[in-house]
Amino acid sequence: MPGFNVFVFACSLLAAMSVAAQEAAVEPQQKVVDAAGATVTVEDVERYIRATLPLDETARAAVLARPGIYREMVENLFVIRMVAAEARNAPDFDREQARWASRFTHQRNLMKEYRVTYVRERLKGVDWESSAREEYRANPEKYRRGASVSAAHILIRTDDRSEEEALVLLQAVRDRLDEGESFADLAREYSEDGSAERGGNLGLFQRGKMDRDFERAAFALQNPGDVSEPVKTAFGYHLILLQERRPAEKIPFEEVKPAIIEQLQTDLSDQVWQDKVVRLRSQGKALLDEDVLAALRDQHSAAQDSAQ
Repeated sequence: MPGFNVFVFACSLLAAMSVAAQEAAVEPQQKVVDAAGATVTVEDVERYIRATLPLDETARAAVLARPGIYREMVENLFVIRMVAAEARNAPDFDREQARWASRFTHQRNLMKEYRVTYVRERLKGVDWESSAREEYRANPEKYRRGASVSAAHILIRTDDRSEEEALVLLQAVRDRLDEGESFADLAREYSEDGSAERGGNLGLFQRGKMDRDFERAAFALQNPGDVSEPVKTAFGYHLILLQERRPAEKIPFEEVKPAIIEQLQTDLSDQVWQDKVVRLRSQGKALLDEDVLAALRDQHSAAQDSAQ
């Protein structure tokens, strides 16, 4: 590989590329790197962006905003082209397999790119909001929140003390609570977990989110302000304060609409493309020469047998 005296980056050009969309400051055929066998142009970088970066515009913009990304892409292209030039001159390199693999990769990339165009064209008339409303009405159970509670707790761990000692300490906390002291203040003083600094507050949670025994005790409390008896879990002993109960409810359509539309677009896109693939597979099956296929299979079986 030639020295980096030929691998000269035009710094002003790279800076201009980062704002090319706004200022059109560079021409497609301007060279970012000019070395024997490894020229990289502005057009190469633009096509590299299209080929390798996320299709989503927001995600792509985030990548392109990363410091040094343009230099990194040019370096990648330079390395690929220098190695490819070296491979072309290697005496034992299988050029025919490489050419076939190149055509195959090109065709596969064409299919990948064309899928976007094909699907977009066939779905361009879809009223996504109406489709989302239909999905929302047809499957109401999918768009419900289960009952939830908001709770706080005080945890006395049993890692470094016996269960009897933990219960004695928790009862002392309960006595102070019954005398009118604040649950939050006692949690900050005694609770032995990360919620202590929040006064023991655990926020809202539905069933299936907490330790089973803790959850059973929390949901058994009926009125805000109720405090449980000591509850044993794998972490130790808890006192649980009920702060709020929320019944199961239907989630408003506007809240779930973006997620429904995104899922519909994904599902319908996959279905449209899968339908095309199934049609083409059927066409290929009808044209397939079973005799040639059987001969190929026998040839490989014989090769396997001889290798053993």
